[in-house]
Amino acid sequence: MKYSLNQLKNLNEDELLAFVSSWQDFRSDHILALLAELEEVSPPIYLGDGLLDCCGTGGDKTNTFNISTTASFIAASAGAKICKNGGRSTTSTTGSVDVLNALGLNLSAKLETKQIGLEKYGLAFYSSAVSADLLAPVKQICRKHKITSFLSLLAPLASPAQLEGQVLGIGQTKWLNTLKETQKNLIENHKRKSALLIHSCSQSVQLDELSTATKSKVIEIYQDRVNEFDFDPEHIGVKKSKLSDLLGANDHKANAQIIIDLVSGNANSAKTSSACLNSAALIYLSKQERSQSQEEFYKKIKTYYELSLEMIDSGKAKNLLNGLIELYH
Repeated sequence: MKYSLNQLKNLNEDELLAFVSSWQDFRSDHILALLAELEEVSPPIYLGDGLLDCCGTGGDKTNTFNISTTASFIAASAGAKICKNGGRSTTSTTGSVDVLNALGLNLSAKLETKQIGLEKYGLAFYSSAVSADLLAPVKQICRKHKITSFLSLLAPLASPAQLEGQVLGIGQTKWLNTLKETQKNLIENHKRKSALLIHSCSQSVQLDELSTATKSKVIEIYQDRVNEFDFDPEHIGVKKSKLSDLLGANDHKANAQIIIDLVSGNANSAKTSSACLNSAALIYLSKQERSQSQEEFYKKIKTYYELSLEMIDSGKAKNLLNGLIELYH
């Protein structure tokens, strides 16, 4: 049985657990209906033109470091405008909100502070609107039972800001078509202009971002077309790594230190390369690029990957992080 968001708060724990456990057959229209209901309660706000988001579904249970959060610092230092949506961890050690708080970026800062950060540094952070009271019971039961729910699909789409584009990481293969159809609908209805969907998969691992540990499927969606590419980082000269090279730490503070080390040029090559691959995807989308072929996509991503490495080597990514920390304090 499907419920509206308003109905969820009236379910007892057993009913809610049964619903949350049976959500895997959700179709795109279910997700869109929930998103529309959520937007009625909390409409996205206009914070400027050309805004992008980068976040993932989670659910891959690999406990990698906070790759998309790190990528947002790098891409913003290269000129992308990013309104990063995130949440706390449910099944992993450290979510986006957890690691940002550990860095000293207070997500409870005033809207004016966040707007200054967006104007000055091209980056703002928001805790996902799905943490609203309507969905608090779902989050609580997920944490209690260490399970995923439809929030994995809904939360990445529920940006508090009006977006132009989105890099969306998808943690499980079975969610790929559902989120592809959902993003196509959002673009057709002028709620986005473009999107990149990323799913990394091998025999032993699935990830919701580009990485040095696996090959990836990339789906590029615009109003007039959908392109699908296979992406192998070795094709652009990025050395393959083991998943163990990308693992995060066991607490929020240590995961924050990984980000500091990486933008300072002191992380291992696998972590640095994975963050820069995802930064490249963000920069690609920010430039409103489109690729006519697999080879053209590789060429453009390689260009923006090298630009991302330059942002670290030049100190620009580190300076941006330090500037935002000072501002949010």
